Amino acid sequence: ITLITTTTVSTVTTIITLGDENVTKAPSSEQWYTKRWLAHCMVLLAAIILLFAVLAGTIIATLASLPSTSTATSNNDDDSRNGNGSSNNIIPIDRALLSEIFNHCHNNGDDTSFRSFLSEEMEIIVVTQLQNFNLTQDAAISADTMAEEVHDTNVMAQHFNNFTVCSPQNLARLHILSSTPVNTSLPLPSLRPASDSDNAGGIDNPDVVVNFNNVDWYALLVLYFATRGHKWGNPVQKWLGNRNNNVAAADTHPCQSAWYGVVCSEYGKVVKINLGSNALEGTLPTEFFLLTDLISIDLSLNNLHGTIPSEIGGMESLTSLDVTYNFLSGDLPTEIEQLASLEFFAIGNTKIVLPAVNPLATILNLPELRFLGVSGLNIEGSIPTEIANLRHLEFLLMDHAGVLGTFPPEVFELTNLNVLLLNDNDITGSIPSEVGQLSKLVGLYLIRNALTGTFPSELSKLTTLENMSFEDNRIHGSFVPTIGQLTQLSTLNVNLNRLSGTLPSEIGLLTNLKAFLLSGNTMMTGNIPEQISNLSNLRVLRLGYTHLSGSLDELCRVIERTSTISLASEAWYLRFIGEIPIDCICCQWI
Repeated sequence: ITLITTTTVSTVTTIITLGDENVTKAPSSEQWYTKRWLAHCMVLLAAIILLFAVLAGTIIATLASLPSTSTATSNNDDDSRNGNGSSNNIIPIDRALLSEIFNHCHNNGDDTSFRSFLSEEMEIIVVTQLQNFNLTQDAAISADTMAEEVHDTNVMAQHFNNFTVCSPQNLARLHILSSTPVNTSLPLPSLRPASDSDNAGGIDNPDVVVNFNNVDWYALLVLYFATRGHKWGNPVQKWLGNRNNNVAAADTHPCQSAWYGVVCSEYGKVVKINLGSNALEGTLPTEFFLLTDLISIDLSLNNLHGTIPSEIGGMESLTSLDVTYNFLSGDLPTEIEQLASLEFFAIGNTKIVLPAVNPLATILNLPELRFLGVSGLNIEGSIPTEIANLRHLEFLLMDHAGVLGTFPPEVFELTNLNVLLLNDNDITGSIPSEVGQLSKLVGLYLIRNALTGTFPSELSKLTTLENMSFEDNRIHGSFVPTIGQLTQLSTLNVNLNRLSGTLPSEIGLLTNLKAFLLSGNTMMTGNIPEQISNLSNLRVLRLGYTHLSGSLDELCRVIERTSTISLASEAWYLRFIGEIPIDCICCQWI
C-alpha cells in the first residue's frame, strides 16, 4: 500500500508540475485550460487507484490473518481445557441431564433406556462428550467440531455402532460429570494427573483433591460398576454419594467420604483396597490398574472371573496382592515380575493357568516375596530348585497343586519360613533331615502325600513348631523320645500312617497340646503312659484303631478337667484293662 501510494502521489505531482511549466510557455489561454484539465483528470485517476489499493490491501491483510486467528482460538481452547483460560465456544450440557442418563443406565443396564427421551442432536452430543472424556483434559469440545459431527451421518453411525453409553466406564464418567454442583454446564473439572506441586497441598486442600485424585475416583467407580457394586455385601453407599435431585453430591470422592474398603494416604491418594468377601461379581477392568499408588489389594473370596490384565505390571508400588478364591482364569501375566516390591502374592484356588514349562518362573523373580500362595493351581511337577531365590519367604502355601517328586534340598534353605503347607500333593520319599534348618517354622502341613521313611530326629530342633500334621502318609517307625522337646506344639496329627511301637512317656511334656490324633496306626502297641494326664489343655484325642491298652484312670482325670474332649468313634477298639471309672460314664464317646 505504501509503495502504490508513493508512486501515485509522485506521478500526480510530476504531471501538475509539467502542466504548469507548459502553461507558462503556452501561446494562448486555450492551451492553458487544456493542460490544466488533463492534470486534474490525472489527480482524480490517482485517487481512484489509491482507493482500490487500500481496499485490496485490507482484504489481503484480513485473509492473511485468518490462520493466526484460528491458531489463537485453538490455543485458547487448549488453555480452557487445561484450566489456564476460558472459552465461550463450548457446547453447554446440563449436568442434571447427564445424571438422568446415569440413572437410566444404572437402573436398566442398556442404552435403549435413555435414548428414548433424547433428541438425535442431543444424543450425538452426549456420546461425543463421553468419547472425549479422558484423564488429562475436560470433556468439553468446540461447538464447530460438534456441528460438523452432528451433521455427518457417517460419524453418527460410527458413534452408535461402536460405542456403548451404559458401559462401566461411561457410568463412571457420567457419575463424575454430574457430581460437581458448582455449575450446570460444561466446561468440566480438570482430570489432569498429579504433579509434585499438588502434593504440597495435602488432603485438606480441596483444589488438590479435585485436581489430582479424580483418576483414583474414576478407576474405583469403573471397578464398582464392572463388578455389580449395587449388590456388594457390605455398605457401599458412599461410593456413589447421596444423589439428590438426580445430581450426586460433591463429597463422593473416596478420600473425602471414607469409602468402605478404601484407605488413602495423607496426600489423598488411594493406597489400599480391601474388598475381600464382598460379593464382587464380574471382571477386573483395566481402568482399575490406573491406581498406581496402591500398595495393597485384597479381592479374595469373591466371584471375579476373566483374566488379570497385563496393566498390573504398572503398579510398581504394590506390596500385597490377594485374589484367592475367585474364578479368575487365563494365563498369569508375565508383567507380574515387574512388581519388584511385592511381598504378599496369593492367587491360589482360582483357575489361573501357570505356564506348562517352569510354571513358577515368573513368580520366582520376585525377590522381596514373603508370602506365596498358589494352592490349587497347576504346578504339575516338582518344586523348582529356584525356590531358594526367595530368601525372605515366610509362608509357602502350595497345597493341592499337583506337586510331584521328592523335597528338593533348596526348600530347606528358606530359613525364614514360618509355614510350609503342602497338603494333598504327591510328594514322595522321606522327610529330609535338613528340615531341622527351618528353625522359625510354626506350621508344617504334609497331609495326604506319599511320604515314607521314619521321623527324623532333627524334627526336635523345631522348637517354635505349633502345628505338625502328617496325616495319611506311609511314615513308619516309632515316636522318638525327643518329641518332648516340641513344647510349643498345639496340634500333633499323625492319623493314618504306619507307626509302630509304644507311645513314649515324653508325650506328657507337650503341655500346650490341644489336639492329638493317632488313630489308624494299627501297629501301635503298649500301655497309654500315665503322663498323658499332664495334657491339661487337651481338647481332641483320637486313639482309635490302634492296639494301645491300659487303664482309663489317668485318662479320666484329663476328661474330668474338660467336658469338650472328643475321642474317636473307633474308641471301642482300645483294649482297656480294668473297669471304666464311674466318673467317666458322663463322657460322650464320639
